[in-house]
Amino acid sequence: MHGSHGDPAQQEDIETSSLQTRINEQSQLIKILKTNSDNASKRTLTLGNLIETQKLEKQLLEDRLHEEESKVAMLEKRFQQLASNHEEMIHIKDEYKSMQWKQRTKNCKV
Repeated sequence: MHGSHGDPAQQEDIETSSLQTRINEQSQLIKILKTNSDNASKRTLTLGNLIETQKLEKQLLEDRLHEEESKVAMLEKRFQQLASNHEEMIHIKDEYKSMQWKQRTKNCKV
């Protein structure tokens, strides 16, 4: 009747050893989870910094785009003014030629 459960001290040693093994395994799992958590935190921080950098870069590009659009609008306005001035000069030249022709015709009649 001695052999079915073994020596109580020996049984206690086996339970202690089993518990120690479980504690060690759980300790290893905790270390792995902590490492994974730390790595995830680092990635999150890195991505957060990258997002902030991208936001700043986007804002700079939007500002540059706005400046370029303003320049284009100003150049278009100037071009339209030059085109208008050119048309006006052509009109004045045509009037001058017409007046010269009329004057010559008048002079020839005299």
